[in-house]
Amino acid sequence: MKKNLFLVFFAAATTLLLTACSFTDENGNPDVMSIVFMVVIVVALGGFIAFSFFSRRKQQQKYESTLGGVGPGDEIMTIGGIIGEVVEVRTTERGKAMVIKTGAGANASTMTFDIQALRNILKSVAKPEPFADEPKEETKEEAAETEAETSADENSIEE
Repeated sequence: MKKNLFLVFFAAATTLLLTACSFTDENGNPDVMSIVFMVVIVVALGGFIAFSFFSRRKQQQKYESTLGGVGPGDEIMTIGGIIGEVVEVRTTERGKAMVIKTGAGANASTMTFDIQALRNILKSVAKPEPFADEPKEETKEEAAETEAETSADENSIEE
């Protein structure tokens, strides 16, 4: 895709510049204004292509982070407009899937959707932070530095 886009841009830029160079004034010299105008058009076209490429990449990254962040308890909306609570996220032979519960009481039902059917997360349940490993023991060097700092503080207090 990127290579094709580059080739189209290169072909358009070359055509515009060659066309601009073919314009001449009454003495047969190249018309500088038409060359400048075509260069401006080529730069603007390149800027537009670069902007659309990077903006699309940013949207894709945001969507992928949303897909990775869905979990049990989240209230979501599917691309079909169904609103429900995620009961489970699991891996199937076709990829990731989510089971959502819709309705209330006796009218509640569960449905399984491919994770790609997620439009957005309406209300996210706070995910618990993983417990940190036990605090690491200080090395002898760190203990000596801490002791030196403490004794320096005590000496400054005594003075």
